[in-house]
Amino acid sequence: NILESLILPKLQHEVDNWNPTTDPLPIHSWIHPWLPLMDKQLEILYPTIRMKLGVALNNWQPSDSSALIIIRPWIKVFSPQVMEAFLCRTVLPKLEYCIQTLDINPNHQTIAPVEWVLQWREALPLHHFVHIFDKHFFPKWLQVLGSWLAGSPNYHEIMKWLVTIIHVVVVINIVNSDVILTKF
Repeated sequence: NILESLILPKLQHEVDNWNPTTDPLPIHSWIHPWLPLMDKQLEILYPTIRMKLGVALNNWQPSDSSALIIIRPWIKVFSPQVMEAFLCRTVLPKLEYCIQTLDINPNHQTIAPVEWVLQWREALPLHHFVHIFDKHFFPKWLQVLGSWLAGSPNYHEIMKWLVTIIHVVVVINIVNSDVILTKF
């Protein structure tokens, strides 16, 4: 078979030499065209690709959307279990830290970190977002809300803030989660 004897070794060599941080040509652009012809045979390349992507993600921060651009083409190529395990090891801890360190401040609320996390909805199963927001967002949010309500609050401002938070919950589609519903 020409594909296995000639093409696959060349692809393996190129993958071995590929550097995701310096190569201007995304790897999927020269691997994916072979998928229709060599789908199963290409699986031998995937561990090296994931390892190199993982190393590249070591210095990545959630504010940089380029990681999702690089990973997006692989979402349907790697099995769901393998992709989830890869993202749980390389991306999820940084997303979790992003929400964990988010300052909840109704006077000057920035939702950019929430948006950085939410852009990964297409890549990670919903239960990870439920966990992140349940563990790191809602406890702080409820504490701030309680403190705000204990004073002489401007209820119009509270409603505006609540609408923003509810929008986040609806956007990530966790509004029907029993864990999240208990927060409201």
